[in-house]
Amino acid sequence: MSKERRKVEWSLDFEHLKLRAGQMVSDAMGGAAETKTASLREALKGATSATIEIAFSVGKASIKALEAQSPNLFEAELTYVGEYEFEVSGGAERVIRLRQKSSSTSDFGALAGKAQDLRWDIALARNLPLRLRVAGGVGEATLDLSGLNIDALQLDTGVGKALATLPAQAGPLVAEIRGGVGATELAIPADARGKLDIKGGLGSFKVRSAENSALRVEATLGLGAIHLPERFARASAEKKARSLRVWQTADYSDAVQGMLITYSGGVGRFDLETAD
Repeated sequence: MSKERRKVEWSLDFEHLKLRAGQMVSDAMGGAAETKTASLREALKGATSATIEIAFSVGKASIKALEAQSPNLFEAELTYVGEYEFEVSGGAERVIRLRQKSSSTSDFGALAGKAQDLRWDIALARNLPLRLRVAGGVGEATLDLSGLNIDALQLDTGVGKALATLPAQAGPLVAEIRGGVGATELAIPADARGKLDIKGGLGSFKVRSAENSALRVEATLGLGAIHLPERFARASAEKKARSLRVWQTADYSDAVQGMLITYSGGVGRFDLETAD
């Protein structure tokens, strides 16, 4: 087995080691942690834009768009242990923050010991311009942003698997994705434009785009490899730096809708595939 592959496999096992360690702590405590539920709501109430900051905990997590007729800006259904912090401030420019309140070893043991039962499900207003900042926890996170209007996105994937569908919106998207430990999959809609900045972590990145998407990829490789469809051609701009590799589709230079993807490699593969 190659050194590169060993490093990737060890990093992916880290998630399970953390959960097992947490389970042992939880068992030592007698499994006394109480699982609780909460429903959170914040009405639109004249909001014209919003900054949403979410730090996921342990377990499964999701983000999606609210129904078009919903009177709310934010909704959340939580199944959790311990305590959470939910803060709302501002008027027309609203700020919402949600995170797990946990600091001690016993808290982590309680969380990890009940990971299979825990989940955070978040829903956001469709037509409001949003700045979304998400910190992944430990577990699987699914972000279906296709129905949202996002000016800026920051996503730290955490430990586990992250699945994200970027928004199909009229305006450009500026997104920054930081890999953690595990696999990350991104879906880019056909008409997306803007900039997607990806920083690799300890795991793989897979990006799916429509066959007719106009894309440019600027990559600085780490210990992994990069694989692109045949429709991507090497661009002369790669001469700007020896470590920089540049590819783009034939229609990228003339496209009104185009997405620039910059990738700084970590440990693991980067695959860009054409969606079926």
